[in-house]
Amino acid sequence: MVESRERKAAFLREAVRELELPDTEVENQRFEDVIANVRSHAIDLVSVRAVRSDSALMSAISRVLSPNGRVFIFHSPSKDSTTPMGFEMVEAVRLGTGHEAQLSILKPMFHVEQSD
Repeated sequence: MVESRERKAAFLREAVRELELPDTEVENQRFEDVIANVRSHAIDLVSVRAVRSDSALMSAISRVLSPNGRVFIFHSPSKDSTTPMGFEMVEAVRLGTGHEAQLSILKPMFHVEQSD
């Protein structure tokens, strides 16, 4: 797990310890700094919450996400809720909160061209 804020990272570390989650680590860094050291297509799940999903972020996620991986984006509904380039919408779920929050589940689309 990656969390840039120390207090939130400390909470996640405590949750991992208390729940005895095997093979789980919490990095107190920015996502962009962590993925610089991750091999391509090695991550199965990326969740995004309270972060603007711009093209740079989605490009970085695309680089590390495995072919069968998923991206969970927690967001408020907006008029411009287009699916980011390079991804396909798997499901959109309304979360039932007072703020009409949604969860969009995306999967990568890999474009393959064959030359003659």
